Amino acid sequence: MARSRTSTRRQWLRRGTSLGLVGLAGCLNPFADSTGIEFPPGLSADGVDDSDALLEAHEAAVTATSFTGEYDRQLSVDVPEIDDSRESPVTMDAFEIRAEPSAERVVRSRRGGSPTPSLERVVYIDGDHRATDYPGPLEQESAADLIEDSLEPIGDWLLEAVAEYRGTRSNETGPLHEYRLSGIDSELIPRGFPDGETDGDGLVLVDERGRIHRYRTTQSGQNDEITMELEVEFEFGRFGETTVEEPAGVDAVGPDGHQVIEPGTRIELEAQTDWVAVAPSKIEGFENPPFALEEGESYEIGWTAGDGGTHNLEIVDADGTVVGDLATEQIHGEDGERWFEFTATEEMAAYRCGSDESSAVGTIAVH
Repeated sequence: MARSRTSTRRQWLRRGTSLGLVGLAGCLNPFADSTGIEFPPGLSADGVDDSDALLEAHEAAVTATSFTGEYDRQLSVDVPEIDDSRESPVTMDAFEIRAEPSAERVVRSRRGGSPTPSLERVVYIDGDHRATDYPGPLEQESAADLIEDSLEPIGDWLLEAVAEYRGTRSNETGPLHEYRLSGIDSELIPRGFPDGETDGDGLVLVDERGRIHRYRTTQSGQNDEITMELEVEFEFGRFGETTVEEPAGVDAVGPDGHQVIEPGTRIELEAQTDWVAVAPSKIEGFENPPFALEEGESYEIGWTAGDGGTHNLEIVDADGTVVGDLATEQIHGEDGERWFEFTATEEMAAYRCGSDESSAVGTIAVH
């Protein structure tokens, strides 16, 4: 199991309570008329008419100024035979973003997903400067790329949304259109059981420019006695009031998006089902982290037999052939360790455990 890095990420997503009065589909609340606000593209008193138009309006309005965004998707499974099966929902994806699009500056912290879902991953981009606290590779080349990548997940939850217009409510920014969300036609909701029943509840708050201030939904699927429940929530706010600074603990990456490991570094791994990095600190806790090394420079690499299985460590080229004699003997059991020194060469493509068809493989990029 991978070691957990202490997360400084605050618990920023608030759980909404159940909705009260149920609006009638297609009926406009009289209070909504009194506000005088227009419907943005894709929305009407009949519900979400065109999700693509709404998403385009949201992206255009949000990125026209600075903003913050928060996203959380969790899945829980209730199995009667397992008493605590719903006590710890699994975070499938969660992030917080702060962006100044006009300044080409953005920072995002993310957890869930892959690789190494238990660890928070922070990315900071300011013009041509890119930095992160994880080994990479960092795929986004610009602030615009990172913003687009962060806005993309919300589209999955507006596909064929079954929404009833509730009228308007106000927050600190002004009046908002409110919709009651009862269902979603998305492949991501838990419909994994044949002939299973599904149900949902939630809300969407949108201003007249199309900015989605809040979206919350709980979608569940059930078959026999097993229930799967998915909770999704995202919010956007602080429009025009958000500033972005480089966070502590991130390091610059090279043109290929990797953090280069300094020459002379001692790279320590732990042998589990995957290789789990122990040192240096920039890769600590990550499973099968990529190594970016400087060509012609010396490094030391080694491992400990952490899970008691049979392991060895070898460096291979793109064809899977061991480079020179850069391989340790196999060790079985929980005790023992092996180390070797090597000089980085361009033919190196990966490090792996060669004792079987192991998943313990990490890439190597030599600069």
